[in-house]
Amino acid sequence: MATSILLLCSFICVAVAQLSFFPNNTLVVAGNISTACTTAMNATIDCDPYIMALATLDDFTSLNNDTVQQNVCATKCGTALSKYHNSVAAACAKDPLPWDGTPATYIGDFVWAYYNGSCLKDTATGQWCKDYITNVSSTLTGDKQISDLPKSQLCSPCIIQLFKHQQSTSFSNYDDNMAAEWASVQKVCSTTGPTAVPTPYATPTDKPGHVPGNATIVATGTLKIVNDILPDGSNLLAGAKLCLPQACPTYLVQSGDTCWQIAVNNGIGYTDFLGYNPSVNNDCSNLLSGTNVCIGLPGPAWNGTTIAGATVTKTAEFAPSMTSIPTNAAKGTTRKCGKWYDVQYGDYCQLVALNNSISLPLFTSINPSINSTCGNLVSGVAYCVWPMANWNSTNIGVPVPPPTATPPGTTNTCYEWYIIQSGDGCYQIEQAYEITMAQMQAWNPDLHSDCGNLLLGEAYCVSGATATSTPTKTSSAPTSLPSPPGPTQSGIASKCNKYVMQKTGVFCQDMATAAGISLAQLYAWNPALNGDCSGLWTGYAYCVGVAS
Repeated sequence: MATSILLLCSFICVAVAQLSFFPNNTLVVAGNISTACTTAMNATIDCDPYIMALATLDDFTSLNNDTVQQNVCATKCGTALSKYHNSVAAACAKDPLPWDGTPATYIGDFVWAYYNGSCLKDTATGQWCKDYITNVSSTLTGDKQISDLPKSQLCSPCIIQLFKHQQSTSFSNYDDNMAAEWASVQKVCSTTGPTAVPTPYATPTDKPGHVPGNATIVATGTLKIVNDILPDGSNLLAGAKLCLPQACPTYLVQSGDTCWQIAVNNGIGYTDFLGYNPSVNNDCSNLLSGTNVCIGLPGPAWNGTTIAGATVTKTAEFAPSMTSIPTNAAKGTTRKCGKWYDVQYGDYCQLVALNNSISLPLFTSINPSINSTCGNLVSGVAYCVWPMANWNSTNIGVPVPPPTATPPGTTNTCYEWYIIQSGDGCYQIEQAYEITMAQMQAWNPDLHSDCGNLLLGEAYCVSGATATSTPTKTSSAPTSLPSPPGPTQSGIASKCNKYVMQKTGVFCQDMATAAGISLAQLYAWNPALNGDCSGLWTGYAYCVGVAS
């Protein structure tokens, strides 16, 4: 048989309704197969492409989004996967195996098995089983197993169905431990069914399925994620070049281990363990024996110094300065951010953190709108992925020198600086640092009241000495309102105190959601939008808040 060649099966999710296992002519095989077989394998399937990413991660936790769950589990997808199997099996019946030890139907069958397991529903309530199992599993602490649940929860249709499915397929993580647990569940719930561990596909140890880990001292799960390797390693062929994640102190998972036990035995916290191993689910349901996990932070040891306010030097973990805040920034996210990332369809927290070299705990801390299961990432919303070191600091400390040139007259008693970048305006800086225009002018007296003379590349003080006295407001003195950061359309609310700049690809609902207001409020304050967003103009400022 010809030399094995890496199967280039792309798992990137795109916003289309068709799934292709081998997009852009990436089907590469180790043997000579017929045109009919190749055509059948290259067929597109009427499934949401996101199912491929979920299957690759072996993710059976709740998606926390009923619309996405319905799209992934559409009936037409199950029908299409069944037809794909039958078509490939028939077209390739007389052909040699396309890869050593692996049939032509393998990729399709792998996704089909995931579909059948992750799309289970409680027939009585209509609830998705992934949602139910995630909810009841959250009550388990320490090394407790599913079988430790109360009988009323343990004997639910969802748990019974999932055990039956996991036992029936070669594509699951069903092993001897799960078989014993399934037998225990059957006894408690007075049900019956086979418990034997199904025979997996047999592949040579130096061919598909052998995923390195020990020799390179990296986490097996992370290695699979960054190289799009299937959970059982069956699409990893001899001679393949791998992208290696950063090395870490590792532990080889033994049969019967739990995440909690591994964390305690190695002197680390449970949350730290999950942060070091982003491929492991929050409930530890996909921990596999025989794989490496990190028990320490990947990468070289950090030996930087803390930011005491006496210097602007920062380590590579933190941004040296703040960048412009996007109009679609997530609500509550720190504004002291050096890099923003627009979440794409199919993204999840671990992947975003890995791709941007930020720890998972730090990523979720600087983006507090993300819930504990990371099930509410919003496509099209910008999240901070590189914060400044003082992103959550409220301690002023001692004055620090400016990082670059400053305008004439700028105060020397300054605790925090901001370097002006292209497109900046006073309003954005005020919002980011929660200061007023009066404070900006007090610390930067060269600044005009209309903010028309900001100097690109120069440093402005955004946290200076507190004024000795505060002017008393009187009823006759009107409250000053910020100037819009760009041109506006006619009819905009006269008492507008908060604006957003429209950008290409950002529409009315996006602006309203990002600002935490209703669509009706946006239309009321911006009548030029015509009540249906048809009057939206790119590059114009729109009102998203009014003074009471």
